[in-house]
Amino acid sequence: MDEKDGLAAAAERVGRPAAARGGSGGDDTTLLTGDLTVLLDPDLPDDDTPAKPTVLAEWALWGKEAGESAYHVLRCSKGRFVPDDFREIITRYAPGAKEDLPQYTVCWIPDEMGDPEYVAVGIHELADADPRQSGERSRHDANGRPIEFVRLFCVRYTELAKHTVGYQELVQAVGGCQLPPGSVDPITVRLAPQSLPRPAAGPVREQAESVAALLLTTRPVCVLGAERVSAADRLEFIDTVMALLPYGLRTTMSASTWASSTAQDLKLRLFFANAERDDGGRTSCVTWGRLAELRVSVEAAVLYMHWLKDAGARAPDLLAGQTEPVRFNAADIRRMVGKLPKDKPVSETLEELARSLHRGDVAGVQSAVIRLRRHLVARPQLADCYEYRRLIAWHGLLKDHPELHPSTRASVYRVLLRLAFTVPLSYDSYCEIEDCLGAPPRGLLLGVMIKFEFTDYLAWVLSHMAADRPNEERLMESLWQQGVPATAPLNQVDRQASGRLRPAHGKTVLDFSVRYLRVYSEDAPAELIERGYLAQLLEIIFQDKPAEQRRRLQDTLRFIYRGMLSRGQITEIFDQPGLYPTDALVAAVTRMAAHRKAAAYISERAYIARLRYAGFADEAATVQRSRQPRPIVLSGNVFRSVPRRAIYAGVVVVAAIAGVLSYLLVSFLSHG
Repeated sequence: MDEKDGLAAAAERVGRPAAARGGSGGDDTTLLTGDLTVLLDPDLPDDDTPAKPTVLAEWALWGKEAGESAYHVLRCSKGRFVPDDFREIITRYAPGAKEDLPQYTVCWIPDEMGDPEYVAVGIHELADADPRQSGERSRHDANGRPIEFVRLFCVRYTELAKHTVGYQELVQAVGGCQLPPGSVDPITVRLAPQSLPRPAAGPVREQAESVAALLLTTRPVCVLGAERVSAADRLEFIDTVMALLPYGLRTTMSASTWASSTAQDLKLRLFFANAERDDGGRTSCVTWGRLAELRVSVEAAVLYMHWLKDAGARAPDLLAGQTEPVRFNAADIRRMVGKLPKDKPVSETLEELARSLHRGDVAGVQSAVIRLRRHLVARPQLADCYEYRRLIAWHGLLKDHPELHPSTRASVYRVLLRLAFTVPLSYDSYCEIEDCLGAPPRGLLLGVMIKFEFTDYLAWVLSHMAADRPNEERLMESLWQQGVPATAPLNQVDRQASGRLRPAHGKTVLDFSVRYLRVYSEDAPAELIERGYLAQLLEIIFQDKPAEQRRRLQDTLRFIYRGMLSRGQITEIFDQPGLYPTDALVAAVTRMAAHRKAAAYISERAYIARLRYAGFADEAATVQRSRQPRPIVLSGNVFRSVPRRAIYAGVVVVAAIAGVLSYLLVSFLSHG
């Protein structure tokens, strides 16, 4: 099996998607994915999400047994709290009778000095009908009434603040903990992969901003008209409101996804209900889905609303880092508003990142990365990107930092690539990254790059070939499965070759593109002939390297013609319309000629082709006519290369001479 047959067999093995069938047609602007990922480090995560953190939770189960009439703490962990502590917490923040379950409450727990220490979430529910999921709880009491259980989980605020955990994330993490009898140890909770809400502009964001400002008046806020909204969605709204406030306010926050409007002495700051409370107007009410003019007289709340509007989409990220505990009282709120974060400029943050990397300060690196990610909310301007690239190159931020954990290094690379370079990655992006490094990207940085999307084939090929060079067939298969036509990569190489394509990249992208064309084109020889055997492209890419050009041209000719070249094939090569016969092509044809003495003929055909290419078609035709072969040897019946009229004239002349000689001979004999 020769090379062409082997490549064709490879194409048959992987199949041809309908989207990529055809010859030279096809859209060359396919957005290439990073699905084909080569993990150069097994610890490299898929995105910027860090490894799931764990926290320790104290817990209690509130309810009653089937034969009991009174609710109480059924069981609890042994640690910071005793059963009476849990009873106080659960009853203090009880939301009253609920129309449906499950529902959720959140609250805070002070230490002995009255300072915030714990954040708690309570899940109000019925026991699961499946005994394996109920934790050995009864669904009904002795009178046949459903038993409402409360699973309460308490986590130190400092642990939550370390990871800026939201209420949804905490509820999701503890949801599967059923608290069976006999268990008394605090539980280790692995937090779910869910970040704080970052509400986009729209009605939900505006309503959440209004509720956040109302909470800063220190009055409770009730949301009406949300009966058809699920408890999970109400909890998400509570989390959204809190994402628009400094994280430290969670130290004194209490809320519930549902509360009875007739419950006495509610200790909740934010809750949903089906009717206004009769408390003399002490509670502020808003209606779900209805935006009303916010009338707030408290100056701190008004200033805060202005800050939210100015911060825009950056507000949640800016506020997530404000973890200092804040109470819902006028003095604390005024101080909090006076210290609202003003983001440091990117240039200063890049310098801080450089210092932290130099010192091996992991916390400083992570803090700088989080701050840079906040700047990505608003897309940087091109002029800013140029300055960021200059600083990244100056500080060597894209270089390897082996002293850091791979996931931390990966997060640094991701945020820098998004901040200073065009994403999805283009060929220009790849070159700019190379310039910042002073060398081609390698290692973990390359592993991060190939997970991005790509806007062109050049960047995709360069990145993936560097990461997975031995697996070229798998790379080609991935490109084909993405619907990339067989000719598309070579088309782009051809367009870029005389302009932006760097010499150091030419060999890699050209060789890959030619091989891709050979494997997946339905008529690769015809494509290569139409492109002039790539002679001109090779001359551009391999300037001053005639041996490289000749070697590749010989390989192309061998692929097309399956062996040494006959005189007719040589004629066909140089007679191709628009052919540019480079010196390398002439040398390749000469070496591939079946007859050793064909050099003169090849030189002559190349000369005619050059005239034709230069626009002297008439002169080329004249030269071709003037250099018609002469009858030198007799072969077969006639002189095969002599015109028929010349043969007839010759016969007549010979016959005439013969007649004259015969006449003279007869005359001589008769007079003898």
